[in-house]
Amino acid sequence: QAIQLLSDVTKKAPRLAEPYSILALIYEETGDQKHALQLYALAAAFSKRNLELWRKVLSLSMQMGEYQQAAVALARCLALSKTAEQDFGHIRIMLTAMLGQYRQLHGLIKSHMTRNPDDLPLLEKVVEMMIEMKYHQKAIKYATHYLSSYYINCHDTRLNLQMTEDQADDIVVNLPSITVVVRSLALLFIEKVQLLDAIKLLENAVLVYNVAFRNCSMRDEEFVFPHELSLLLGYITLRLGSAKEDEKMIDRGLQILQPSIASIMSNPTLLVESVMGSDVTDDQQARESSQIDRQELDSVGVTLQTLFLIAKKMAEQNMKMRSTKIIDFIVQIVRALRDKGAARFLKATFLLQ
Repeated sequence: QAIQLLSDVTKKAPRLAEPYSILALIYEETGDQKHALQLYALAAAFSKRNLELWRKVLSLSMQMGEYQQAAVALARCLALSKTAEQDFGHIRIMLTAMLGQYRQLHGLIKSHMTRNPDDLPLLEKVVEMMIEMKYHQKAIKYATHYLSSYYINCHDTRLNLQMTEDQADDIVVNLPSITVVVRSLALLFIEKVQLLDAIKLLENAVLVYNVAFRNCSMRDEEFVFPHELSLLLGYITLRLGSAKEDEKMIDRGLQILQPSIASIMSNPTLLVESVMGSDVTDDQQARESSQIDRQELDSVGVTLQTLFLIAKKMAEQNMKMRSTKIIDFIVQIVRALRDKGAARFLKATFLLQ
């Protein structure tokens, strides 16, 4: 009855915004998102300067995958909002990614990260969103475009390692952001069984990082090298070597892993802290409030599988003492993870194997 009454009002006063917005709310409450979006759009168009209505159109358009309509709503929101970057910075980046506007996307992310250097999850979210929606080629295209500005190239082995001090500083300052994108792209290549592409990408990243560390102006400061990339590179190399039964490739994998393992072995909590934060404690309340999530667990699982392969290889080569040390290290990590409620997943993924 309310719908009929409001529909009659829209016929008598077709340019009045309020009946459309109330109708939209009714349809939204009943789960009819399509009609709700159409009516919110009409209400916003007739009210013109109502930011909240345009915000609603934007939100529903994104939920329903109506990205062209979302772009129109976003333009109105940006024009009406006094705090546009704060209110719509994230959604603008996500929408630009979905529309495939890669050149604009790179500029938006770089500008956003300059203003918000701690907003690292945004970068991974963009690539992961494209992966989840099966836009694998878009994810690869965006990630490679972003990384190429930092001299990391996963397709061309001819890498120019000549770097000025300013260029090196730019890489070192943005190292956490770059590492997030490198890792996401490498994992996508692994999922698509493009192991050689993953190896090439990670090798180039490691080379670029090393050159940047040597040439930057902040050489006196202490930098933590992203060991997860070396571990991932070693893991893929070992996996490919095992599949091809290539002893040289297996040895290459072990060689890649050696420096990172030496660093990690010096502090058994380093790996756990790197994926779960520095608050690794025996306090019961902390354990209950910071359960490890599945994504973090996957990262730890890959590392532990790598370490297990190394230990097995060393045992086969009669290096049992070194093998035992690595097994002891794995046990320490598993104990730390057990306190985070993750041991059940670890057993299922690799320990029982």
